[in-house]
Amino acid sequence: MEKQEYFEVGDFAKMTAENIDKIAEKWGENFAKEIKTNQIRNVFSSIAAIRNDFVKSKRYTDEIQTNLIMLKPKLAYAVGRSSGKAQEKYRRFKGLLEEAIDKITGSNDHKKAMENFFFLAEALVAYHKYYGGRD
Repeated sequence: MEKQEYFEVGDFAKMTAENIDKIAEKWGENFAKEIKTNQIRNVFSSIAAIRNDFVKSKRYTDEIQTNLIMLKPKLAYAVGRSSGKAQEKYRRFKGLLEEAIDKITGSNDHKKAMENFFFLAEALVAYHKYYGGRD
């Protein structure tokens, strides 16, 4: 399978609010048709925990980077649990977030990249719900 590029920027710190909104709406709508709300919430709760650590420390730490990278196996688990048509949606969800994570860890401005990631996660959840995310 060919790897899809979800973001036009190489550094997640360079994402604009307009880019984030556009991507979140596109994929939130797409994921709403196949991905269950509880799966989105499971990932979002992990991201929220990372955000809490980020806010407390006021900087990008090695622990935050580790926790961010460890989201990847959680996403892989969600793909592994799914089947049929839904599995392809989970693969894209995993791909979207993994690409974002890679663009954060490789960023020159980790603080801004993390803030953009949190905005993206919130917007994905919001659009998923707006477009009738599955229960």
